[in-house]
Amino acid sequence: MNRALEGHEFIIDSHRGAFKGGLLENSIPAFEEALKEDANMVECDIRGTRDGDVALVHNKSIDHVAKHATTVPPEAEFGELPIGKVNDHTMAFLKALKYEHGASILSLDEFLAFLKEHRAGAQIELKEFHFNARIVDAARKACIDHDALKAPVVFSSFNPFAVVSLRKAFVKAGLPLHDHFAGKRGYGFALQAIALGSFAGTWVLRRCKKHKIWGFTTYYKYLPPYRIAYAHDCGVKFCPRIPDDERLALDYINENVDGFETDNVPFIKDCIKKAGYTFP
Repeated sequence: MNRALEGHEFIIDSHRGAFKGGLLENSIPAFEEALKEDANMVECDIRGTRDGDVALVHNKSIDHVAKHATTVPPEAEFGELPIGKVNDHTMAFLKALKYEHGASILSLDEFLAFLKEHRAGAQIELKEFHFNARIVDAARKACIDHDALKAPVVFSSFNPFAVVSLRKAFVKAGLPLHDHFAGKRGYGFALQAIALGSFAGTWVLRRCKKHKIWGFTTYYKYLPPYRIAYAHDCGVKFCPRIPDDERLALDYINENVDGFETDNVPFIKDCIKKAGYTFP
């Protein structure tokens, strides 16, 4: 048994939900399937719509999801076609695209309501950076009880300036924020694609401590296991995205990693169990 993991609040973050077997990525059925598999956090991607809303779509265009729709509204209804950029479409049109298993493209409001209902955490990746006010409005309306969640709700981005800017907007709005050293739970903010293995990585982590950044959620090669202890000293969490590599997963677990982002929740569960951790 790895004694360091006793009582460890392990994060299993399901990438775009468990969107296998025909389930639409970033949809309620995919997120529900992920929770059934024992994920306690679900990852999604957000982009702005033409009418100022925020939609859960990964790619810049809707082509990759629209082609799988079972129902597409006629052009005359919305004056829109099921191709092109997310930004060129209204939320009403995106909602009118229907998919198998009762799925549809979600708004940020709907997604936050889902998290509240299921007490699930989330990693919400900012694909664009022009709608902070709309995100703040959605978070305010959601009225999430962060103490009741199984994992935190975290906004992440490859752009550190976008993360810091959004965090400042949340501070200004008086929304509850994660504060590791004060023991407070609330919205967290995470970074991606910053290499932390070099000497400069320690400087980055100290800056994260200063700006109260929740952690890092990114491809594992940016987050070497030996840097986890230093990150924890700075109040920063590590949740790397890894391939289905058991030895790699165990290397991270044995260094007391906080969790993983994954396309394979059962695989991560098995690795955690092999390391001696027992789920509550």
